[in-house]
Amino acid sequence: MKTNWKAELPTLIVIVLMWGLAAWAWPRVPASMPVHFNLGGTADRFGSRTEGLLLLPVLVTFLYAL
Repeated sequence: MKTNWKAELPTLIVIVLMWGLAAWAWPRVPASMPVHFNLGGTADRFGSRTEGLLLLPVLVTFLYAL
């Protein structure tokens, strides 16, 4: 199957921007950061910087490749 790069380009740009934003934010965020909030807006679970910054880009990249 031939890939239509014109149609794929917006998705690839978003994925690259997600990775770039995570790389830019990495040294700026604390080692432990809130990753879940309750209905009152209070953080009720904290996770590592890896979980907070890389979970979404990894998931999106995996789903795109799939």
